[in-house]
Amino acid sequence: MKNIFILLVMTQVLFSCLSAEQIAENNRKRIAADDATCKGYGFKPGTDAYGTCRMNLDNQRAQRKAEAWRQLSNSLDEMNRSLTPQTTTCRSSGSIFGNSINSTTTCY
Repeated sequence: MKNIFILLVMTQVLFSCLSAEQIAENNRKRIAADDATCKGYGFKPGTDAYGTCRMNLDNQRAQRKAEAWRQLSNSLDEMNRSLTPQTTTCRSSGSIFGNSINSTTTCY
């Protein structure tokens, strides 16, 4: 769990360091790579097939991103559960000097 938290913090630090120019450059590279992929399949820009290819690449990317966020969310939920104190109710009974005694204690 500690490793996941460290990874989350490091990811946040790295993403916060990207400038607008770097983000734009990454987008240009992604667009160029998608263009090359679809052209590599033989699709011509401006055709329905090319548009479908680009849309499929975008959808696949969005699905991978959503799955990564789901996994991160699940990991954070699990970490939260492991850090939350668990309450257990302990019951005891007995007798002192012939008197019956019952007690309930909350144990942590």
